Amino acid sequence: MTRSRWRNRVLAVLVATILLPTTAMATEEVQSYRDPDDSRGNLDVLRVTSKRVVTASGVAFRTTLYMEDAWDDEDLDVEFFFTELGARWSRCGDDCSGSYYGYMYYDEQERRLRATGFESNNCGCPDLEWRIGRSGSRSVWFDIPEPFLYDGTYAYEIDLETYSVKQEEPLAAPVCLSNCRDQVEHLRFSIDR
Repeated sequence: MTRSRWRNRVLAVLVATILLPTTAMATEEVQSYRDPDDSRGNLDVLRVTSKRVVTASGVAFRTTLYMEDAWDDEDLDVEFFFTELGARWSRCGDDCSGSYYGYMYYDEQERRLRATGFESNNCGCPDLEWRIGRSGSRSVWFDIPEPFLYDGTYAYEIDLETYSVKQEEPLAAPVCLSNCRDQVEHLRFSIDR
């Protein structure tokens, strides 16, 4: 290898090393909202975050729910309403608005977590399924793929409602009797494309 080629490769590696942290930092900016400890169930939401991530299938906006207590996959029961703000030029017809109803749950037949939904004004778009996963014993996330968003979307707003079967407080009452539903409303996350 000539000295000139070697110098060019070293320069390319240096430039990539300098630029890579800047790109990674841009995709890891986290927007976060806190919710009070206001439910006795094991799905009491304490914090909701959103960040832009790069996945094997492309860029997505990851929404993560952090609960106060640990819970099993089989306990997951979350409804959410998700609205694209500024959405225009629908891919499914003029009646579509970018407003969705979704549900995160444990599918007993497939033995896995699922996040499914549909456009709430019934405008002819097919039902949807979002990627979902866990990053710990107290959290769950789902991804909204960037290409999925309508043109003009500058933010999304999400309302969440969890339903707990198990009660963590007091420990003597393992079954939820009251106050085991948690609502988190009007969280707005900006979208930086």
